[in-house]
Amino acid sequence: MLNARQIWGSFLLDQGKLDEAEQQFNEVLKSAPENTAAVVVMSQGGKAQIAIARHQTASALTLSLNAVDGCDRVTGFRDVRMAPRLWRILAEALLQSADTKGALVWAQRALDADRRYDDPASPDIAAAETTLKKIGAMDSAR
Repeated sequence: MLNARQIWGSFLLDQGKLDEAEQQFNEVLKSAPENTAAVVVMSQGGKAQIAIARHQTASALTLSLNAVDGCDRVTGFRDVRMAPRLWRILAEALLQSADTKGALVWAQRALDADRRYDDPASPDIAAAETTLKKIGAMDSAR
């Protein structure tokens, strides 16, 4: 059930329904039996994306860092594409905080992994490339 909630929360997030997505992620985090489950770190990542969308930079950084850190300790089922997705979220949070150097490191790491794991037409690759373009635009604006 927790996995279904996390997936549904991600779908709602993709549809721009932030409040409804947050509710699903909160249910996962409240009900998860352990902090080393994939649904926990992905729900933290989802909440970080919501914080980014709401321009809650400090919260986005904390949540994304916790998710990336937790991803290294996931037990049980683990999708190799989880880490690059979380790295990209962290890059977006860092970018929002104006840390372009940190954002560049994590975004490039995510893109390299996405290219290794995904089809060239993957939306994850496109998202990582978009993040890198945003970083470049922010750097050139300085």
